[in-house]
Amino acid sequence: MQVRVHDLRAFATDRHRSVDDEAFGGGPGMVLKPEPIFAAVESLDPRPRDGCC
Repeated sequence: MQVRVHDLRAFATDRHRSVDDEAFGGGPGMVLKPEPIFAAVESLDPRPRDGCC
């Protein structure tokens, strides 16, 4: 199995390349925005690269 890392900031659309935001309703911590994640997943090639499966 092979794992590849992708920079989610490359798929952000704002000028600061933000991929996280405050949680709805306040509270501690941050949550990831769905838009950069969906854009990153949609950019992937669905074909296996190593010829497996």
